[in-house]
Amino acid sequence: MLLASDGCLRALAMHFTMSHSAPGDLLYHTGESIDSLCFIVTGSLEVIQDDEVVAILGKGDVFGDSFWTNPSVGQSAANVRALTYCDLHTIKRDRLLEVLDFYQAFANSFARNLVLTYNLSHRCYTEQQCSVCSLALFSRQNRE
Repeated sequence: MLLASDGCLRALAMHFTMSHSAPGDLLYHTGESIDSLCFIVTGSLEVIQDDEVVAILGKGDVFGDSFWTNPSVGQSAANVRALTYCDLHTIKRDRLLEVLDFYQAFANSFARNLVLTYNLSHRCYTEQQCSVCSLALFSRQNRE
C-alpha cells in the first residue's frame, strides 16, 4: 500500500496533468525518450512493436519507465496508440523524482509497490519471453 502524507499528496497533485487522446493518436513513438509516467483513467491503448500488437492497455493500467530505479532516461521500444477515446493522468519524470526525493518514506513505498503494467523501455520478442507483455495481456483479459 502506498502511504503518503497530505503534503506529499498535494505535491503530487500539483504535478499531474490530464490529457485526452482520440482513436488513432500516437502517444509514444519507438525511440522516443520516456519522460512521463502515465495512468490510464478511461479508454484503451495498444502497444505496437515491429507492426505487431504486443499489449492492450486499459483503465487502471500504468505505463512508462521505472525511472525511479534507474537514473538514465529510457527510450521507448514501442509505439503506443489510442484505440478509443482515452483520458490519462500523467506526471513528468523530473517532477515525480523531485517529489520522491523530498518525501523519502513515500519514495520507499512507491518503489516497492507501484507495478508498471507495461514498461516501454523493454523490448518484447515473444509473449513467452516477455513477462511485461504477458502481464499487460493478462491484466486486460481479467478486466473484460
